[in-house]
Parts: sequence; C-alpha cells; structure tokens
Amino acid sequence: MSAIDSAEAKNTALGGASFLTAPTQARLAAIQASYRAGYDGIAPAKQAMVLLSGQKNVLGAAAQRKNSRFIQVFNLAVEDGIFPAADRAFYKLDVGTGNVPEMSTDAQILQVGKDLVKGEADRIAAGGGAMAMPAIAEVNTAHTNFNNILMPHSTAVDAYDQRQEALDALNPEADAVIKKVWDEVDTFYNEEEPASQRQNAREWGVVYVLSGSPKTVTGIVADAVTALPIEGAEIFFRNGNKTVLSAANGSFELTTTLMGVQDILAEHDLHLDFSASVTLVENEDLTVNILMQPVV
Repeated sequence: MSAIDSAEAKNTALGGASFLTAPTQARLAAIQASYRAGYDGIAPAKQAMVLLSGQKNVLGAAAQRKNSRFIQVFNLAVEDGIFPAADRAFYKLDVGTGNVPEMSTDAQILQVGKDLVKGEADRIAAGGGAMAMPAIAEVNTAHTNFNNILMPHSTAVDAYDQRQEALDALNPEADAVIKKVWDEVDTFYNEEEPASQRQNAREWGVVYVLSGSPKTVTGIVADAVTALPIEGAEIFFRNGNKTVLSAANGSFELTTTLMGVQDILAEHDLHLDFSASVTLVENEDLTVNILMQPVV
C-alpha cells in the first residue's frame, strides 16, 4: 500500500511534469483509489471480528463451566441418594458414570447445554425435584448468551474474510502497476549517482534492498500479558517475500536474504500488529522473540 500511495502522491504533485507514461498514470490512479478503499476496510472489519471473538470465547467458557458444574453437582446428588442414577438419562449422560461430555467445540458446548435444559424439564415433568446450585435457569442463561453471540461472530468473520478476499483480488493489478512505476522510475534516474538515484526513487515508493546469503531468523511469539505462546501468527519482513506461521509452542523459523536494518512484522487475529527493526548481518543467523499485545 505504501508504494502505491507514494507513487500516486508524487505523480499528483508533479502534475503535467510527471515522466510516467499516460497509461501508467491512469492505472496508478485507479488502483490507488480502489486499493486504498479496500485496505482501509480491513482494519475495522478485523477489529469487529476480534472483539466478537473475544466475547464468544468468554461466553463459551462460561457456558462450558455452567454445564460442567450442573453435571458434577447432579452426580454428587446421585451419590448422596437425592436423585436416582437412572435420571442421568434425561440429560443424555452415561447412566453408570455420569461423566461430563466433551465440550471442546462450540457445537458440543451448545448441544450439552441444550440437553441439560430439555432434560431438566423432562425430569421435573416426570416427578423429579428441581436441581439447585446451579439451577437450570443459570445453565439456560449461559447457553442462551453463548448461542446469541455465535451468529454475529460468524457474520463478522465472513465480513473480514470478504474484505481480505476483495483486497487479495486487487493484488495482481497492484503488483503489475508497481512494477510499471518502478521500471519507469528506474529508467528515468538511471544516469544519476547511486545515492541520488536511491533518494529520488524512494520518493516514488521505490526502495533498493541489499540482498545477501540466506540467513535464518528464529524466535518465539508470545502474548505480552499472559506470556503464553501464540500459534498461527504470521511472521514476515516488510521488504521480504516470505511469510511463516508460528507453531503451537509459538516458535517460528524464517529464512531471508535481506541485509542491513529491516523491519520484522507479526500479525495475529487476536493481537495488535507487531513491528520491530532488526539488523541482519551477512552469514549470521538471528534470534528475535516477539511479544504481541492482545486486543481488548
């Protein structure tokens, strides 16, 4: 985005004095407007998705705890002879053990809550006494709250995905226009001294990057608040062409041929974007540990 913005700003400032060809100027203006609109739409869509993801996780955990507690208290009541073990069948629990069902997914949490609410109504209708501490109303409230957040969250995820896909669809034209601009800029300044050429080209968003031997950058990505590892963070260099994802333990390994001072970046849906400058030395690997602030 910065390369397109810089080129369009410089071209606009020069007006009729611009050395870019007319077709390149037209393509540059068109892609800058559409790409800027698409790029600017990513952040609010991501923020909305992250906010709802956080709410969904909190409500899901609350529903899971309430479901689990209801089952465990009911099992204690069975052990104390308050309720017969056969009543576990009303909740679709194993009659012999009453084990808490697996609740590792949203669907499982919802299903267990639904079974508990219906099972309690059926059991009371059959003559059983109502459960307490927690009462089924507490389970139902947690179940309803969790269920109600799922559709808004799904909609937000879809909206973010659509924004990202729309921006990705512009990438081929954006890349082609950037190459056209860079070729014409490079040609225009090719008779100047290297330092002057680099300085003038930089105003058009053209950056010359030193390239050397392959070097490896490794490290751990972790939450800055909890210090827990972050899985699935995207790690890349601003001037690089490779992206890697952090593993379950937060580790990553990124190879690059860049040299000198470079910006390393990290992105993750539930955390603020990370950026730091590092110095890449020829024939030397580097360790960079990344702490990402959670979105609140």
